[in-house]
Amino acid sequence: MLSAHYDKISLNEGLFNRVDAIWQNRENLDLTKEQTKLLNDTRKGFVRSGALLSENQKERISEINSKISGLSTSFGQNLLAETNGFELILEASDLEGLSDGVIAAQLMQLHRKWMRLSLMKKKINTKTNMFLPHTEVVCIRF
Repeated sequence: MLSAHYDKISLNEGLFNRVDAIWQNRENLDLTKEQTKLLNDTRKGFVRSGALLSENQKERISEINSKISGLSTSFGQNLLAETNGFELILEASDLEGLSDGVIAAQLMQLHRKWMRLSLMKKKINTKTNMFLPHTEVVCIRF
């Protein structure tokens, strides 16, 4: 996983020691503002990722990062599946303003999915949806 790769970098003691040695000696290096900021941000990133933790703590943080990565992937896949699966069935009067081609394409898609023709009782925000301004169905209009 990608999280394991990032952990190998951010928890690498040798790499952190090199960055930290430069950071400890930063006053003698005549760095520009940009270089100083980069050095500070890099060291801070290592520290916040756990570079100063004990070996046991580093192993534990790697386990946690791996678990979070897996859960984030699963969540994203589940969210995408739910988003792609959501459909809103409207009455004919709600389709006012849509072209016949758009309506026909939607009907073909519904036919392919064997959709039941009933109104889903989900409350959605139609303020940003230009296709629903004429609906009288209160549960989908604010």
